[in-house]
Amino acid sequence: MSETGKEYGQFVKQRREERYSQFVNTILPAIKSLGYDVIQRNDFGFEFIVSKKGFGWVIFYPKGDRLLLCKQNKWLYGGFSWIRKHILKSNGSMQNRCSDHYSAP
Repeated sequence: MSETGKEYGQFVKQRREERYSQFVNTILPAIKSLGYDVIQRNDFGFEFIVSKKGFGWVIFYPKGDRLLLCKQNKWLYGGFSWIRKHILKSNGSMQNRCSDHYSAP
């Protein structure tokens, strides 16, 4: 593998770890503070149920920024933005508390 390929691989790995840390340190406590039961899976995913909005069982993989809406059997990219838009912002818990480059404009 070329040196550029190795550097890119290291960059991707670093970004995945950063996303995971960001979720565990900022977003996960905010979700729990709203009363959601969050279960950590052994594959670095997190499960929670969003029954108030009709989404049902949700599995989020922060390293890949992917979200699975089990009720609709639909994968979404941009899971951080989806969580902020559909769970945290509507409840007012993340207003001005968490800003980073994942936020939707």
